[in-house]
Formats: sequence, structure tokens, C-alpha cells
Amino acid sequence: MLLDLTDIRAKIARAQEHRQAIKDEIGAYFNRHPYGVTTQANADYTRYSILFRVNEPPPLQRWSLMFADCLTNLRTALDYLIYAIACHEAAPNPPRDSNYGFPITDSPENFGKALNVGRLGDISTTVRAAIERVQP
Repeated sequence: MLLDLTDIRAKIARAQEHRQAIKDEIGAYFNRHPYGVTTQANADYTRYSILFRVNEPPPLQRWSLMFADCLTNLRTALDYLIYAIACHEAAPNPPRDSNYGFPITDSPENFGKALNVGRLGDISTTVRAAIERVQP
């Protein structure tokens, strides 16, 4: 039985769409020259100033939400991968519990705690070791 990666690929594709949309919007924003810079000097040229003017504020909230959607889709793809592996290894009886997830931890101790919570279910030790190797 082949591992079904359809949902995983869909989430990654959606993340790529968000990434490209952010890139396009930021590029278009800067192409409109949203900032202006001028220089001034007083009458006797003893004081010089550089004035920076924002002609169009950047839509930071919109961009941050798009970026967060991109990261959420990538994170969900990892969770879908773990569940797909669990289904593949348990074939022909897929697991009933859908609480599987890809643990991302910052220390070996926290990785052990994540395993105790059951995020990897009954996934094989080979897969567990591979996941542990990619932890930050």
C-alpha cells in the first residue's frame, strides 16, 4: 500500500501560494515607491536635514496574517504526514485516534515529553528516530 500524500501536498501547495502572494504584494508595494526622502539646508547652510516621509504605510497586519497562514499550512502538512505514516503502518486498520502530530521541541527532554503525550501514537521506532533527528 502506498503512502497517501494528497492532503500533505495540498497543504504545501497552499503554503507556497501564500508565500508567493506575500512576495508579490511586497514587491508591488516597493515598486510604488511608498517612501520619500528629501534633503534640506537652512539659509546659511549651517544645518542640513534629511526628511523621510511615508507616502503609503505598509499593510503589515495583512502581510503578517498571510505569513502566519503560510506557516500554519506547513505545520499542518507535518501533522498530516505523521497521520499518513500511522495509517500506512497500521494498514489495513487505520488508527481511530486523530490526535497524531509532528512534535517540534527545543530539547531532547521535551521530545520525550511530547512522545509521552502520544502525539506519535504507535509509529515505528525507525520513524520516531528520524523525527527526533530533525528536531531543532
